[in-house]
Amino acid sequence: MLRMMVAPAVVAVIMSSGWCADMDDLRESVEWLRTERLRGTLYHDPSIEPMPRIPLQSAEASGRRGAPQAVTLAGWHHLVVLPDEGRIRLRLRDVPTDAHFEGSIWAVFDPAGNQLQQGEVQSGEEALIEVPAEGDEPHVVVLNRGPASNSVAEVTVLSRHWSIDGKPRRAYNRTPLHYHFLRDLKLGGFNVALVDFERLEQEFMTDEGLEAWTDLVRGWTDYAEQQQFRVMPTFNIGGSDREVEAWGDAPKGLYIEPDPDLPLAPCPVQRVFWERLFLRRAKAIARLSLENPYVVGIGLDPEMYRCWQYGHYMLSGTCFCDHCMGGFLEAEDLETDVLEDLETGKERHEWLQQQELMGQYYDYLAEEMTEIAQWCRDEVHAINPDLLLNMFVIDIGNWFCEGIARGFSRLDLPVVNFCEHTYYSVGYDPEWLAKVHERYRQWGANVLQGSALWDLHFPATEARFMPAHAYNLAINDEGWWYWPGDQLYRDYGARYAYLDQPAYFEQYWDGCVWANREIERKTEEPEYQSPLAEWEVVPWKGQIKRGVIEAEPDVLRRQSEPSLPVRVAEPATLYFVVPERCERFEVIVQARGEGNGGAVIVRDPAGHACANERGEMDRPERLEVEVTGPGVWSVEVRAEEGLTLHDVGLRFETLPTMLSPEPAALLAPETKKPGLIGHWPMDEGEGRAVADVSQPPPYNGRMRDAEWGEGILGSCLCFDGTAGRVDIAAEYSYHNLRRFTLSAWVKLAGLPEQGNGNSIVNKGPEAPVQHFWWWIGYPPEHTLILEMGSEEHQYGAGFASDPLEWELGRWYHVAAVFECDGERSTVTHYRDGEMVGEQTRDEVFHTGAYDMKIGSYHGANHWMNGCIDEVKLWDRGLSAGEVRAEYERVRQ
Repeated sequence: MLRMMVAPAVVAVIMSSGWCADMDDLRESVEWLRTERLRGTLYHDPSIEPMPRIPLQSAEASGRRGAPQAVTLAGWHHLVVLPDEGRIRLRLRDVPTDAHFEGSIWAVFDPAGNQLQQGEVQSGEEALIEVPAEGDEPHVVVLNRGPASNSVAEVTVLSRHWSIDGKPRRAYNRTPLHYHFLRDLKLGGFNVALVDFERLEQEFMTDEGLEAWTDLVRGWTDYAEQQQFRVMPTFNIGGSDREVEAWGDAPKGLYIEPDPDLPLAPCPVQRVFWERLFLRRAKAIARLSLENPYVVGIGLDPEMYRCWQYGHYMLSGTCFCDHCMGGFLEAEDLETDVLEDLETGKERHEWLQQQELMGQYYDYLAEEMTEIAQWCRDEVHAINPDLLLNMFVIDIGNWFCEGIARGFSRLDLPVVNFCEHTYYSVGYDPEWLAKVHERYRQWGANVLQGSALWDLHFPATEARFMPAHAYNLAINDEGWWYWPGDQLYRDYGARYAYLDQPAYFEQYWDGCVWANREIERKTEEPEYQSPLAEWEVVPWKGQIKRGVIEAEPDVLRRQSEPSLPVRVAEPATLYFVVPERCERFEVIVQARGEGNGGAVIVRDPAGHACANERGEMDRPERLEVEVTGPGVWSVEVRAEEGLTLHDVGLRFETLPTMLSPEPAALLAPETKKPGLIGHWPMDEGEGRAVADVSQPPPYNGRMRDAEWGEGILGSCLCFDGTAGRVDIAAEYSYHNLRRFTLSAWVKLAGLPEQGNGNSIVNKGPEAPVQHFWWWIGYPPEHTLILEMGSEEHQYGAGFASDPLEWELGRWYHVAAVFECDGERSTVTHYRDGEMVGEQTRDEVFHTGAYDMKIGSYHGANHWMNGCIDEVKLWDRGLSAGEVRAEYERVRQ
């Protein structure tokens, strides 16, 4: 363990004498790089999926509604509102705070996720908001997301039925509401975003595929134009399966230590490689930019995550093939016969070292790369000569980076760097930056240095850690990136404590807003003396190993705290529905900050207190509630003497909670009736939708990386053993079941291997708690296994069948019946209607509250190698005769 016990010195910074990038000769289209400075972010997952249907029903708890009741909320919330007379109506009053973003922001989205209207209520003011609705289905009102995550607003919903959505906010992250993140960035003072499309599950080598890929990108660029916010669509050259497929028959490289388990990367200085991986998509973006002035550039990430060691900016990504090394030998007037004797990349590398030619070889490759980069630049600029090119990690400084930097840049159009030196807690470091700029000058490259600040290394708990570094990178150097930008739309709670201070989601937004506003003021008022001009080296600088900071606990420690989807800022009573199937639930409460707190009391429908917590509650407290009966319950948040109640957070576990201060207005999640609660026949035969036909409300699935095939009945889904799954965003009907039955038809294309079982259905990970995993196990037994979890048995307990033999290519009916009586748990396995094993444990298990997957373990491992059809789930244990009847229903 490395120790950092000495307090770092505070340094007063003055304006530097000059930049590396040529700011005086910038063409007009990119003048903003000088006048505004680069203030950007990179985020990696811009995938957009359809807005899920929100199955809700009126709670009808107390008859007619009285006067609309107000509730005061801190930060980001989702309100689900049913239209009245074709309108969404609410009143919003901003409550002034000391946060750097003043005022409250809102946006209204229709049931498909399309933005209808957005607006801002200035600090201390009040506004009546009326928005024409689209249909009668639930609309979503988003309050104070992004830079307003510290804002406080008094909300009075005037529409008749509405609730606060108490689900974790990630439920909305991949829906069309995600586009709204660009408005968040603009309001937060950012001026550009690198939107990384690496993860799009869309091929682009056919004309049809490229058109579809471009349409996915266009969704973001169209929204950027609406918000008048700059974007640089970004992609990789080997970061996804689709990109590896696009290599096709491009000439392969010859590397020092090729990994037989990784795809062999093409030679990096072959034009066909760049034509396929870069130009094909770059030209599509260039054409988009002609229609949309807010598409200002193209980003390229050279990291090759699907074949990691071939990142060409690393030594292991240096190619020694006949094309590269043969060209070098000819250019140096050296005999090429040596290539016949040196067959491997390692041998050729060692020969060049022995001949003391490695320096010349790197120079040669840099020139080759320069020519290719110039060719790519000219091809793109033939479409739009003003388009910026952004390249990641140019600062690393090898032949690949040098060639790209020189070839991509022009005198009046610098190549923009996304610098990852942030991994080492560098931040604003004048000495380090001076060396980087000098290297660019030696290359003869015009590079604009954009330095990233990783939130894990630069918390916003104190100004000197993130805002001051961001300010100085922009004012005294050339700009800053926040990374990873994904964390600015994922409320992850707190992951670490820095010098005993946890860093929360909303603090990062506050730090970004402050830094960007100070940058704007300094660029507009050169004489202004910003309080952020003094920066400090972070205490953990350089204390890092494999991406993890190493420091003493009093400097830095892990502090995992959950996000809080509901944050009450003034005393309130909120009502919610506990459905019939529920036996117990939990409420996590927390009042962050010194002197903040109160009392939280959970009451049943009769008004009896079932659980409570009082005091400061600075750390999360877990209230365990035993259910006395279904109906409309309440949670009261009230003040306590000696404390100031200004932000009490609530998170409901194992319960799909919708809350409202008005029981008559309350909406509740619609739940399935007892019986067959899930049936996915997989009979679509095309597309990605996988329908649940059991009963309302449907919990439909979304297929990824699987293929349609001929099933035991109709069509089925087939998986290749390396990827593919069906995601099912399950609600309460599947949560915490202590008795259930699963059944499916499976046809194996290959038997499970050690370390990669054939998953049938999965519901959550092994940890922290609560999951089930139904799978075919490792050799030699190849048993059916139902693995269950609980709060007490966090990493799962397996209930296995007898050893089984499987015939490849044959359909089998499999079933697992789980029964828990509150003391013991029993699993009975069936295959083709016959019992093949039964096990009992003296432990209590349940299904937990995670989403479900078909065909993989938690969506990331243990892939099914074969086909799955007719998946069913009951909320009771079927008898042996009923299981037999399920098998015979199809076979006969």
